[in-house]
Amino acid sequence: MNPTSYYYKSVMDYVTYKGAIYAVPQFYQPPAIITNERVMKAAGVTDADIDTSNPDKLLAAIKKMYTESGGKPTRLGFDPVAGGQALLWVLGEGGQLADGNGKPTLDDPRNEKGLEVLKQITDAQGGYAKVKSFSDTFDTFGDNNQFVKDQVGAQVNAQWYVNVLTPYVDKVDIGAVPFKGPDGKPFTASSGTAFVIPANAKNKDAACAWALDLTSMAGWQAAGEARKATLAKKPGAINTGLFTGSPVADKKLHEEFTPAPDNPGFAKAISTYYDIVGNGHSFGASPAGQQIQTEVNNAVQSVLLGNKTPKQALADAQKAAMVAYDQVKNNK
Repeated sequence: MNPTSYYYKSVMDYVTYKGAIYAVPQFYQPPAIITNERVMKAAGVTDADIDTSNPDKLLAAIKKMYTESGGKPTRLGFDPVAGGQALLWVLGEGGQLADGNGKPTLDDPRNEKGLEVLKQITDAQGGYAKVKSFSDTFDTFGDNNQFVKDQVGAQVNAQWYVNVLTPYVDKVDIGAVPFKGPDGKPFTASSGTAFVIPANAKNKDAACAWALDLTSMAGWQAAGEARKATLAKKPGAINTGLFTGSPVADKKLHEEFTPAPDNPGFAKAISTYYDIVGNGHSFGASPAGQQIQTEVNNAVQSVLLGNKTPKQALADAQKAAMVAYDQVKNNK
């Protein structure tokens, strides 16, 4: 298996540091935007209005769909999932989290745009505290989830969430649109899971061979067959696809095991995720990677709550991330 041709480049970039590959990609879950077509139609909003590359158009659509009672949200026009998808917004708006050597670049001025857009979105819906308080009440995995109850007009989600919604096919009216970068082109981020072998593992070669075999084309073929057999026992079940770290595997699994469902909304959602999976961008590999993610989330929280400006929050985040980065370098 040649990793440079078998895996997506963005996925490999995420697990490669200074020319060395540190992990075997398992799943690649690209984020996009799941739309609530029922809410959108009632508000006179179209898919074209849910455009992250055009904040003014997006904000206008959000205000049409947003509802509140007693000053508290009862429906979000758009849930950007600022707490869980902060990195997507920073990167998707043209930012950069680390340079080619893994050094944090959180104070790069280009990172400010993502925070500014997120604040505009939450401010248009009562402010971050109210948005977060409301979204925390969502029955995300249950019968009264936010799409069944029409508590969102649109929401950023990773691909796996389409699968969560399949049992409610008769109760929801969904679609999907891609997240778009400043240039107006579809954009997504390489996120998911990977196998990493501990430095002190007793049998590193066997562990590596196991991980490679499990994520090989033969391994994914077996997974596709197994899932097909499981879904065959559930009349009306929808196969939303298996999204791997490999374009080769994704193409085969899509063609062989993921027929377009009869429901046009789910068909559109599934196809949207397959359309964007090749447009992934890496957050970048860094020995301070976890600290970078933590500090970006901290910066977003402080900006959305109005405690700091984007520039100030990112400067503080950079200082904290650099402490972690320098510690790793000095311990080598």
